[in-house]
Amino acid sequence: MTSGMLPQPSVLSDTALIETIAPVPPTPPVHRRLTLRVFEGAIVVPTLAAIVYVLTRQSVDLKKSLLLWMALIALVDLLPVPAWHGLELLLDFPLLMAVAILYDPAAAGVALFAASFDPRELRREIGLLRALFNRSQMAASAFTASAVFHSLGSADAGIPRLASAALAAALVGYLVNAGLVSIGASLLYEERLSRVVRELRIGHPAEFLFSYLGLGAIGVIAAQLYLRVGFLGVLSVLIPLVLARQMFCRSLSLERARQELAALYETERARVVELEQLDREKAELARMFTHDFMHSIAALRTYAVTLDKRWSELGEELRLDVVRWIERETGRLRDLATQSVSVMGLDTDGPAISIRPESATDLVREAADAVDELGGRLRIELQVGAEGSKVLADRVRVVQVLRNLLLNAEKYAEAPSPIDLTVESATDALVFAVRDQGPGISPENQARLFKQFSRLAGAESSGIPGSGLGLYISKRIVEAHGGEIRVDSEVGSGSAFSFSLPLAR
Repeated sequence: MTSGMLPQPSVLSDTALIETIAPVPPTPPVHRRLTLRVFEGAIVVPTLAAIVYVLTRQSVDLKKSLLLWMALIALVDLLPVPAWHGLELLLDFPLLMAVAILYDPAAAGVALFAASFDPRELRREIGLLRALFNRSQMAASAFTASAVFHSLGSADAGIPRLASAALAAALVGYLVNAGLVSIGASLLYEERLSRVVRELRIGHPAEFLFSYLGLGAIGVIAAQLYLRVGFLGVLSVLIPLVLARQMFCRSLSLERARQELAALYETERARVVELEQLDREKAELARMFTHDFMHSIAALRTYAVTLDKRWSELGEELRLDVVRWIERETGRLRDLATQSVSVMGLDTDGPAISIRPESATDLVREAADAVDELGGRLRIELQVGAEGSKVLADRVRVVQVLRNLLLNAEKYAEAPSPIDLTVESATDALVFAVRDQGPGISPENQARLFKQFSRLAGAESSGIPGSGLGLYISKRIVEAHGGEIRVDSEVGSGSAFSFSLPLAR
């Protein structure tokens, strides 16, 4: 039989068919303990009353042979097969069947109540009520099995009748036991009864049924050998059963070790895949930055050589154009350097941030100054309730996000269309938003906007500069603040990027 609740399924077949409830898990809720105790008491009290009635009012013949059967059951119960989460597999089901076949229901019930021994009782791992419940449900199982068997056949009946009576007895006995334990487990763990019933077996249902019928057949054989040979015949069945228990224990341990190794392998394999992906991303990052840095350096060198070699040939206006080109490329190098430092600082936990109360007005003004107000295109609006408010933020990081969003809008919204930076009040937060009147973004592009190295389709062919990292960096920074960055856009209607920061109290 098995002792325990809600065991995990295993690939090994069952060798145990009757359940007893394991100790209550650590500190279950009070209402569950009370409900389970009421249920256990409802089984224990009638069982004890019936046993007292049988022993005092009826003549139960406790022959030496029955005492020997009880001793064998108690001995076998000392050899449980450890299973999962308090579940123990015992091998006394064949002996229960033999007792149910050989003796009347009252004697079988009393015998199983007295003989169903759980070593945890001696170790005080289960309380008195739980021990009595385990014994009571075993007694009820033996009583019903014996009653069904003797109503359909007898120990000296022919093989067909004997087999059919034993099969019916085994099924009824197991249903009584499994039903009581399933209800108890359902009450204790607050699980659906159907799930508990599914979990009270180990292995595939076909394997479970086969092992169940096999152990029942062993019980029938043990009863027949006892009638013909005596206890020596029973021992000839019991000893191989004990040896099979040792083999099963070994197989179960090996299977568990295999499953643990397989789980560790899968964990390590997933980690290797993750590291390989990280290496690929780093290599792509290095390649991208190298390409962009080299492109800007080559452009700067070209401009410098032009000024050096053709200074006298260039007019004042052309010289100023070259200087502006150099200024543009140095700004691009600065942006690349800033982005490279930001990306390298992004680890699995997000960027390091230092949050403190910051003025929303100061954040907006600093971001506007960082982009030189987009050459006069930037319009700033702090709505009622936002001006003068403070938010919890890392000033440097939030300004970086606003700067990224503003420069992104400038790239895609053609001049002289305005770009709006607004701050609105929300529940316990301020919402920062950057809106442009650019071409808009399709739903397909929106889905990959914030991914690393992702750029809008056609951006490169249109000559729009960018690394595909600005929005990715912004997303990680906003998430590190506990927020979420959003985009609202339709093709032809411009775009709006927004995120919120909690108000400082």
